[in-house]
Amino acid sequence: MPALKEGLPKKRLVSARVQAYRVMEGASLDLQHPELTAAIERFKQHPDPVFLLGLAREIAQTRRSELTLAYRNLLTVAAGWRLKRAAGEQAPLLSPEPCVVLVVRKKWRSGTLPADMRQHLPAHFLIGAEHEGARRLYAVPTDVQAAEPFVGGQAFGATAVVTKDPARPAFGTVTCAVHLRPLGGAAPRLCMLSAMHVFTPFAEVRTGLGEAEAGVFQEPHPEPPTQPMKPQVGHTTAWRGRLLRSGFSFDAQLAEVDLDWLRRQLVDMPLSAQQPFVASPEALDQLNVSQAEFTLHAADNHRNHGQVLIKLGGLKTELSSVSLDYKMRDSGGGMPTSPTAPLVTVAVRHWELLQFSVRSKTAPQPGDSGAAVLARRSDNSLTLVGMFIGANLEKRVVYVLPAWQLFDPANWNRDSPLLTHIEPVNL
Repeated sequence: MPALKEGLPKKRLVSARVQAYRVMEGASLDLQHPELTAAIERFKQHPDPVFLLGLAREIAQTRRSELTLAYRNLLTVAAGWRLKRAAGEQAPLLSPEPCVVLVVRKKWRSGTLPADMRQHLPAHFLIGAEHEGARRLYAVPTDVQAAEPFVGGQAFGATAVVTKDPARPAFGTVTCAVHLRPLGGAAPRLCMLSAMHVFTPFAEVRTGLGEAEAGVFQEPHPEPPTQPMKPQVGHTTAWRGRLLRSGFSFDAQLAEVDLDWLRRQLVDMPLSAQQPFVASPEALDQLNVSQAEFTLHAADNHRNHGQVLIKLGGLKTELSSVSLDYKMRDSGGGMPTSPTAPLVTVAVRHWELLQFSVRSKTAPQPGDSGAAVLARRSDNSLTLVGMFIGANLEKRVVYVLPAWQLFDPANWNRDSPLLTHIEPVNL
């Protein structure tokens, strides 16, 4: 046994060590980085908001888990724009300042602080980044926002269509036409894209998906079903994503389609030849800071509201911890897939999910799932931002699967290799 230091009993030596640890911990929590003030000013003065949004997005992606663990009131971390409440305004307004969004259980009243000051959320996060050949520190500001608008989202289940599932129909909307190249050298194909929960209603929770095709019919569909059915315009395919109880899902599927019919439906949605879709988060940031007009393109034959352009704004990103409630079949462990299995509510998450606020009086309704979310360019052409898959109508927010995820072949090949290329096209 090692000898104790001369003159110090064991108990006192341990106490001194604990005290030293506390001093070290306190220094780690209290000492301010000497470049913090300069980093704050550097962020404020930087001329490129796309670069600044990228910094906020990287912090949200890489530090979400550790920050949520460190702060008891913190639920998740996102990236977006600061909200400010102007004098006399009921609702908070967006400021032109990119920030890290800290989503909390409850917000402290103005002028109050938590009892434990170590739980006081930081006003900035430092991050090192290279710009124009020089690496510097930037202090990205934070904005504390209440959790209510981030919870309670649900999947919504001449482009409105009905899918005749073996047991239940689903009403949804076609996103766009796509060109794809199947794996193995098969001939290229043209299909239509929509949400998987539209083309495969109530997908199975545990035992996987059946292989049966489902017919796709144009809305309005006769109700009751004893009336004569309209001609079928397509059928679903095995080119689809996945809806999972755990892990990250991909809510997209393709259907074979009558191209003449689809061409007529998409005539008012010409995609830009220069930028048909948003190919990366940075490209979306560029549209965002240029104040592009974001809209949800609802179908003109929607049974509830007809054709409308629903204005969207207040974009937030990096919402992988935000779940949407899906209705799914549950046959039980080991049981074969049954189209008549009871339905359960499953919390489904997506690796990259966009959240927009609804800016117009009209809000999305059930049956809008799959609708294209678009940005209008200066030449009046359109860029596909993503596909609408769900909403929280009470808080007037919508959730969108981004286009760079929709047209990444890897997302279509998770279960088994299917595609080598996929992209949106005008017909």
